[in-house]
Amino acid sequence: MDRILTDIKRLKVQGARNVAKAGLDFVERSMRSYDGRSKDETQKQLLEAINRVIGIRPTEPMLFNALSRVAVGFDKATVRTPSAAKRLIASLCARQRREIDAAARRVAVNGAAEIHNGDVIMTHCHSSTLMEAFAEAKRKKRAFSVIATETQPLLQGVKTSKELLKMGIPVIYCEDSAMAYAMTNATKAMSGCDAILPDGSVVNKIGTYLMALAAQEFGKPFIVLGETLKMTDSVEIEQRRPSEIVNPRRVRGASIINPAFDITPARLVTAIFTERGRIVPGYKRPIGT
Repeated sequence: MDRILTDIKRLKVQGARNVAKAGLDFVERSMRSYDGRSKDETQKQLLEAINRVIGIRPTEPMLFNALSRVAVGFDKATVRTPSAAKRLIASLCARQRREIDAAARRVAVNGAAEIHNGDVIMTHCHSSTLMEAFAEAKRKKRAFSVIATETQPLLQGVKTSKELLKMGIPVIYCEDSAMAYAMTNATKAMSGCDAILPDGSVVNKIGTYLMALAAQEFGKPFIVLGETLKMTDSVEIEQRRPSEIVNPRRVRGASIINPAFDITPARLVTAIFTERGRIVPGYKRPIGT
């Protein structure tokens, strides 16, 4: 089971949806071998497993929200035997995985409606939900191309480019510092997100804020796709290892920062598409509804 946690930590598992599903897998597998003699004991072990996953990726509200639903579902249920408890946890995790995939599919369909013939779309990082939207637009015979930024560190843009090319979608690949240069040729910018804040600000891979600023500068819309499970009151920006961006010995004496995400303010976001439809930034929504 620790292999799942390691893969999540090292970004071998990428994308909020995949991280959430991997977290559910870890919790389910962790509980298979547990034989608590009471519901309280099992619940304590369940919460320990959940907290182990959440602590690895603090900037992933979809992970937190999905696991919270499992915890709440277990708390409300009546179970009398260890085997019944394990079956219930497995069922709750499976249900969350299905709901996550179904929501992503609806988001992709809603987002694909914003992709038109002739579009040149800049995107940053890798979003499985956005990739489904591109695939959906391709199935609908839309002729468009994508500008994929390299997305430093770890080059998630390479993964995006490979998947798009496999779909037969033309790709222009550029380094992150060429965003403004390349935006002159784009018709719009689109991205997934890791979190949606109550005012319509969005949290996504570091550099998304820069892309949104470039889009605004050239009068191009910036559209975000994200499931409602990504909605949260607040978020902690994950700080990752300095060695991901530079050998510390090369800049000995310097303080090195490596934030994994940034927050794009709502004023730069044209629209957010969820499984429930379009949200205009500035909305007010009670978290948890």
